[in-house]
Amino acid sequence: ESNVGGKVAVDSHLYGGIAGLVAAGGIYFFKRYRAR
Repeated sequence: ESNVGGKVAVDSHLYGGIAGLVAAGGIYFFKRYRAR
């Protein structure tokens, strides 16, 4: 059952990466919107 821990670690890393992309995209669009 050490495999389950590995899957959780991969999932959290994946979700962390997605959250980072979403945050970066949100900041980018927010700055472009404010600059208009």
